[in-house]
Amino acid sequence: MINYHHNYSLLRDHIETYSKLADSEWEMLLPNLETRRLRKNELFIQEGKRAHEIGFVTDGMFRQFYSNDGM
Repeated sequence: MINYHHNYSLLRDHIETYSKLADSEWEMLLPNLETRRLRKNELFIQEGKRAHEIGFVTDGMFRQFYSNDGM
């Protein structure tokens, strides 16, 4: 089971290492957050697609690959 409160708390703590957020600012951000669980070998985004979201890993590992067009 996903603990949304814990995950969002981790995210807020991470953001606040760069810039403090007022509670009102955090409340404005919350409706735009979504918790997703990726299964092993599931892609966050596919090659050639434009990213329209960002990810924050709260548990497990995340690997990143990039293609250099065969170079």
